[in-house]
Amino acid sequence: MADVIEALNRDAASILDWAAASGLTVNAAKTKAILLGSIQQLMRIDKTSLPPLRVGDAVIPLSSSVNDLGVTLSENLTWNEHISRPCSSVHRVLYKLKYSGYFLSGTLKRRLVFSLVMPIFDYACLTFYDLSDYLNTKLQRLFHVLVRFIFGLRRDTTLRPYLEELHCLSMADRRKYFLAMLTWRVLQTGLPGYLDQRLRRLDATIRRSARLAGDQPGVFDIRRCRTNAYAGSFSRSAMTLWESLPGSVGRHRREGGFKAALLAYLAEDR
Repeated sequence: MADVIEALNRDAASILDWAAASGLTVNAAKTKAILLGSIQQLMRIDKTSLPPLRVGDAVIPLSSSVNDLGVTLSENLTWNEHISRPCSSVHRVLYKLKYSGYFLSGTLKRRLVFSLVMPIFDYACLTFYDLSDYLNTKLQRLFHVLVRFIFGLRRDTTLRPYLEELHCLSMADRRKYFLAMLTWRVLQTGLPGYLDQRLRRLDATIRRSARLAGDQPGVFDIRRCRTNAYAGSFSRSAMTLWESLPGSVGRHRREGGFKAALLAYLAEDR
């Protein structure tokens, strides 16, 4: 770790020199550092014995979490802290809506929820696609609060008929929808290239051999997971989800047709 920090200090010095030559100033006060790893890995590291991480004359302490474009990254690679932020934002918006909710029609409530609240749920949702069951349940229950607000329901009311009336996917299925749409666009365009490179296609010879044997060949070469981090990664999640889709969904070459078929499949599978 000491060698890694020394290398980072050299990189920081190079950035400072480049910024000075370009007439720019690096704000060390807004610079943060974080050491990412599993709980077991972090326990093996004595942070007090590590050399300081410097940006110029400023010493940058190691943070337990950092915020990058609205996404909170925790040092132990969990999403607990990040999920707490959108949940708080949803509660704030819902409080303001409830203040005048008695004067709003059900249709207007629905439009307000889907325009003001659902984007909070959906923002950067693919970064936490591999959400734990506990955190996913937390999001789903908060969505149920919104459903009760729209229809003016009591807490003990069965929500299934109202969820069907809204034609809205569950929180987990919404993430599946966005991941499948992104995967479809990458397959069709090859862009962005850094994502396309992570989706390993099966060799054409292997696919042809599978067809001759009477099997339905897949698209991707999905390899065995050795770590939980890889199991929840974008590349494996995207490839696994795509292979789970029926051929009637994945064969669409127009975005509108694929989107309609995907929504119908997810709604039916709910």
